[in-house]
Amino acid sequence: MNKTQARLEKQVARAEAEIAEYETKIKARDLELADPALYKDESTKWSALHLEHDGWKKDLVRLTARWETLSAELEERQTKAHGICLARRLPEEPMLVGTRSFNSRMLKTVVRQGRSR
Repeated sequence: MNKTQARLEKQVARAEAEIAEYETKIKARDLELADPALYKDESTKWSALHLEHDGWKKDLVRLTARWETLSAELEERQTKAHGICLARRLPEEPMLVGTRSFNSRMLKTVVRQGRSR
C-alpha cells in the first residue's frame, strides 16, 4: 500500500466517523424537536434549535458527498494497484483473470503456459 492510499483510507475513516456523529446529533435533535412542550414556550429557543438542526443536515450532505468522492478515489487506486500487481505476476505465473480484454488467442496462450509447468 502506498502513502496516497493510506492517506485516503484515513480520510474515508474520518469522514465515516464524522457522518456517524452528525447522524447521532440529528436523531437526538429530531427527538427534541418532536416534543410539543418545546413549542408552548414563546421564547425563540425552538427557532434556534431548528436553525442548528438545518445546519447539521447541510453539513451531513456535504460530508456524505465528500465521503463518496474519497471512497471512489480510494477504490480506483486499489483497483489500479491490484491491476498492477496482477500485471507484474502474469509473466511469472500465468493466471486467468475475468476481464473482457482476454481474447481466445490470449486465453490459449495462458492455458498453454499453465500446462507446460
